[in-house]
Amino acid sequence: MVIPKVHDFCTQGMGQLTVADLSLLALIADGTDSSSELVQVSGIPERTVYKRLRVLCGDSWIQDGRLRVSENPALVQTRNHPHQRGKQLFLTRDGREFLRAVAGLIKR
Repeated sequence: MVIPKVHDFCTQGMGQLTVADLSLLALIADGTDSSSELVQVSGIPERTVYKRLRVLCGDSWIQDGRLRVSENPALVQTRNHPHQRGKQLFLTRDGREFLRAVAGLIKR
């Protein structure tokens, strides 16, 4: 059996992504462009949203006194938001490809 390229992209280098991550990615793709909006729209606790965004952005963080580095490529990027305080969220090319790949797997 040959594994399609979509499968390869979904599993290769993606580390520990959760269903919540897929939900957050889909919301960002649909136009939710700030972390405070993500908290409101997703119904996911604020602390969890911020933790998952660190992983989705490919950022590192300190946990239990140790530096943790995301295993994932950056699926989300941030920049200064043009219309409100804080950062604006948007998907990277890898993030868009990942969502397309996951959608293709779900449709099967």
